[in-house]
Amino acid sequence: MDRADANLSSGPERRDNDSQRDDGAAEVGLMDVDVQCPYCGEPTEVTPDEEGGLSVEDCIVCCRPIDVIATVDEDGVAAVQVRRQDA
Repeated sequence: MDRADANLSSGPERRDNDSQRDDGAAEVGLMDVDVQCPYCGEPTEVTPDEEGGLSVEDCIVCCRPIDVIATVDEDGVAAVQVRRQDA
């Protein structure tokens, strides 16, 4: 199964309406996350649901639909997975 994972508290560039907590983790908020498209392998941006859950976004390169799965733990630290819809 082709999947790309991104942890919002480290690695991806944070943008827009997110904020930094005292412990350095990203607060959950609307933000773009750079991920690798599970179809074409090119870098693309997704905006995960700020409360967690499943959303669908098109790759900005190949235009195929990508499942974006956002999870938020009890401390407000978010993680994002992307996967193909045909997998």
